[in-house]
Formats: sequence, C-alpha cells, structure tokens
Amino acid sequence: MGPLLVSRDYLFDGQTKTEGNFGGTSGIRRGPAFAAVEIATINALIREKICAAIGNVSPDMARELDQAGLEDYHEIVSSDVHQQCLSKMGRILDADAVAEISQMALFDYFRDELGEFFLSDEEQIGRPQICFRIVRPSQPRDTGTLHRDTWFWEHFNFTRPKGYGRIKCWTQVSGDPGMSGLLLVPQSHLRNVGYRTEMVDGKLSFAQEFPIDESQLKRYVGKLGEPVIFNHDTLHVGALNRGSRSRVSFEFTIVFKEQNNGE
Repeated sequence: MGPLLVSRDYLFDGQTKTEGNFGGTSGIRRGPAFAAVEIATINALIREKICAAIGNVSPDMARELDQAGLEDYHEIVSSDVHQQCLSKMGRILDADAVAEISQMALFDYFRDELGEFFLSDEEQIGRPQICFRIVRPSQPRDTGTLHRDTWFWEHFNFTRPKGYGRIKCWTQVSGDPGMSGLLLVPQSHLRNVGYRTEMVDGKLSFAQEFPIDESQLKRYVGKLGEPVIFNHDTLHVGALNRGSRSRVSFEFTIVFKEQNNGE
C-alpha cells in the first residue's frame, strides 16, 4: 500500500467540464489547504456538534471532551455512547456551521474552478450537507467498505439535476495523517465495476465484483486541512487508524453545472 501523490492542477485535464472527466486519468486532485485559523474553527464546530449530542446522554463525557479536544475522543467517549450519538444523521453539521465553512477560502477556489455549484442534500433534510467522521485508534468498525459514492446514490435513489455533475471533497482536520487518512484506487473511475450490497454489523456495505489487490490502494498523503477531491466513481475507503489519536475528517459532495461541448 503506497502513498498517493496528487496534483492541484487541471481539474479536468483540459477536457469538457463533466462529472466523468473530473480528475483526468487518476480521477483525484489535491485542493488548496485550509488556513490554520480555519482548521481551528472547523474543529470547534465539529466539537460543538458532538458535545451537544453526547451531552444528551452523558453530560460528564461531553464536558470532559469539550475541555480535552477531539483527538482524545476515544479515551473519553464510551463505545455505546459513540454508536448511539454518531449515526449518519448525527454527523451532519448544523446549518450555521455549514454556512460558516462555506465562506472559507476553499469555496472561493471551487467557485473559480467550477462556476455554478451547490452542496448535495443526500439525506433530504432540506439544506446543504457537510458530514464529519471520527475514526478511533484500532477500531475497524469506524471505517466503511471500499466503494464508489455513485453506489450510494443508486441504492438510495438520490437524484441530481439534469446537466449537473458530482465530485467529492474529503479533509482530515485532526489526528495523525500518516497513520490513518483515506485510501483511494487511482484510475478506478475509468473501470466498469459491478457491486452488490451487504449488511455488516447492521450497516449497509458494498462489495465490488472484482478483486482489489492491496497494492492498488493508495493512501492520500496530505497535511491536516489539505483536501483531496475525487471523481464520484473513484473507489475509496477510510483507512484503519493506526495512530494514537482519534482521526477527525469532514466531507461533502459538490454538485456542479456541467459544460456542454458547444460552450
């Protein structure tokens, strides 16, 4: 399993601006980093959301976590409280937090590079979504299975407006990037990959219908706050956290206006 080195340049490699062309041959691009003050703000917004949820179950845990910080999450929050409070819906940031993050410099970059776009609302809650995730050290259940985001949209019958494409943006903001992070399969968006759904430990999982050798999985090597942006059909999965601190990341799907060949 080798490192993944990706370029910021040429989001579409000079091709027409469509979902399928994003990322060129690799299907993966590096985004401009969040500033240190922005990373601190994002961590604070995520911590506020988590502490509010946990506080309904254990005020003492919430108070201790707020004082210690998210990297010590695994030492403070019990597994049963973690499972109870951090379901998918529990990991969607509040509207005010989404609005604040959407004003950060990365979104100016997207406006410059993509033109018209918006954040998706897969859970149909009536507003743009930014979702965070916590992966505790040595906890395989905190990560999912190798998948394409397109598979979720197909399985749950999510819809997108005609003439719009999708890309995914993922950023780690806390923990040990070299010991955890995101694993991706470059060029996998170019393959015709079938899949089947399974239920594993009560969660929806996907199984691709062709073998993936471990050597094809590449770990995204980015600093805290340095996003990776990838094609909606790129195979990816969160890495097992082999570090000593909890990994905190957040992600969102951008839905952008595609370019017609005549434009």
